[in-house]
Amino acid sequence: MMNLRKIVGIIAVIAILGFVFLSCEEESAGTTSYGETLKLSGQVFKAAESNLSWTDIAAINTAKDFEKAINEYYNADPVKFTGTVKVSYGEKEGTITNGTLSFEMGAPNADDLYAINSYIESLTEDGYKEAKVDKTDAKIYVLYGLQVKDSDDYNYVGRGKSSGKYSIKNDGSFTGKFNSDSIVYIYVTDAVKVTAKGYPDVDGLETTTYKDINLSLKKGWNVVKSSYSGDEKGTSFTSLLGVGTGVTSTGTVTITTGDSGTQWMIH
Repeated sequence: MMNLRKIVGIIAVIAILGFVFLSCEEESAGTTSYGETLKLSGQVFKAAESNLSWTDIAAINTAKDFEKAINEYYNADPVKFTGTVKVSYGEKEGTITNGTLSFEMGAPNADDLYAINSYIESLTEDGYKEAKVDKTDAKIYVLYGLQVKDSDDYNYVGRGKSSGKYSIKNDGSFTGKFNSDSIVYIYVTDAVKVTAKGYPDVDGLETTTYKDINLSLKKGWNVVKSSYSGDEKGTSFTSLLGVGTGVTSTGTVTITTGDSGTQWMIH
């Protein structure tokens, strides 16, 4: 069963495996659907390695020096991946050749499809209200990302974008602003419209608001983007090292279609 948090969770995977800060002005939705054949291609990037280690950053005890270091650590521009590796999703295989992805997949096998009502049920379990779909007999399949085969250095290729920056005052208090997008590819057997009312999720000092869902999916493969936009604040930057006072955060999650502003990243 597909769970919405798996879609949103890709954001966290991208952040953990390589929190890459990009800046890109979105002018359109980008690619929103592919029809019956999913053809994924394009330049692959990887996170650049900072000259600073986390140990170096943890040893800094002045606010402005810490601000400079942590933003340098996270803001290193991604670099083009130039290697050649095989990738796969289930039984389907593709390649990254000299840094360029090529992967193709037709309609999923009938045995791999499941009822779209399972998706609606998962939305309700997550907290969404009035979740519904206009064609309950449709079937669905989700491709989250591609596995890297036979590599000791990389595990996963996904499409996304992250950006953000910390600002730290001389007294040690700080704020941070972050945005993160991730892409999944959803196949449906019929054109369907999925709607649901959003909800707030409060977990201690963290509040995340899930916005209303209004997705119009075409028959075949669709590009679905999960976007997080959030703010953090705290009274001491040592909180970012896991010590000191807690960090208060607020954010929103929005589910839309299209891959605008994202790129392939290998981790």
